[in-house]
Amino acid sequence: MAIHNIKLVMGSQDTISENPAPEDKRKATTLTVSLTAKELKQMKALSGLKGNVSNDQIIKSYLKTKLTYGY
Repeated sequence: MAIHNIKLVMGSQDTISENPAPEDKRKATTLTVSLTAKELKQMKALSGLKGNVSNDQIIKSYLKTKLTYGY
């Protein structure tokens, strides 16, 4: 993709610059964690979840809570 820099002033030079294609900044990763049922129960309570939730939801909510509030 080319970027055209144009100045609307007499005597100025217009430039065309080539930019490389933007690369995807997000990388997909996987995480393997082995937690006991007790640890998952504690994480669920600390993150404020109620009802039937999956282990993935518990872990994501717990990490989000800890990263947001820091304690």
